[in-house]
Amino acid sequence: MSLEGFKEYVEIARREFSQTKGPRLVILETYLEKAKEMLNVSKRKLKDFAKECGLCLANFTLYGKGLRHFLKKHRSQTISRNKAKQFEFVKFFLIKLY
Repeated sequence: MSLEGFKEYVEIARREFSQTKGPRLVILETYLEKAKEMLNVSKRKLKDFAKECGLCLANFTLYGKGLRHFLKKHRSQTISRNKAKQFEFVKFFLIKLY
């Protein structure tokens, strides 16, 4: 699958993600797993897509190269490494800000 397919999935999932109730990290884990299955790519390739598009895990929005800058300004949109450890996909997709 291509980068464009990933972007389309994120747009659809973002709308659903914002309306879904429940623990955010559980929902995020589910959407990342679904993306891997739907796009039929490896976890590594999916992370590469997410990195290239600048996917923010907290709100499932694409920021491109401005993601790190956005996260530094909006600390509330970051996900704690300790909380993410419980979730295989969420933990794998975390980025370092510094």
